Amino acid sequence: MTSNLNDIFGLNQYCGPSVLSALTGRSTDSCAAAISAVSGQRVIKSVQTTHLIEAVKRLGFEAQPVPVPARSLFGVVSALINSDGMYIITVPNHVVAVEIKEKIAFFIDNHTKEPMNAGASARLTQQVDKVWRVKGKTKEEVKKEEEKSREEWLKVAIANIDYQIGNLAARRAEYERELAKLTSDACDTRNS
Repeated sequence: MTSNLNDIFGLNQYCGPSVLSALTGRSTDSCAAAISAVSGQRVIKSVQTTHLIEAVKRLGFEAQPVPVPARSLFGVVSALINSDGMYIITVPNHVVAVEIKEKIAFFIDNHTKEPMNAGASARLTQQVDKVWRVKGKTKEEVKKEEEKSREEWLKVAIANIDYQIGNLAARRAEYERELAKLTSDACDTRNS
């Protein structure tokens, strides 16, 4: 039985980007850029959970909060062992990813760099702050979102062009009036 979590790779060695790397298969640097786009921070070291969850969503995943079923990581994993899926779990000053698959729990963070059996983790006694169930969007859902985003962009682009056309038409009409006046004045001067 193997995990669907990806090995962590990239230059950024912090836990937030590492968890996103494990979930998405992207480098920690790419994941840090996604977090940076949310937080506005140039350097990603510590991560606010709200920024991490928004970055997860921007990377094509859904994240649903799960009521914390126990105080320790061991208790949470034990309580979720019958619910296959991937989870982001925050413990004090750290974040990890856990996948439960056919009653086996896999654990990964910036220290392990690759999925391991959660039973061998040294973090099992740590207190859990929050838990999110993470689900990747289907290709159809991603395609629909991309199409909707493109449609919205096209509408804005067309509105901008219409605005520019209106301004250019008004400017042209103004120039035509000025030209007509100059032409009329020139004719009047020649006729006098």
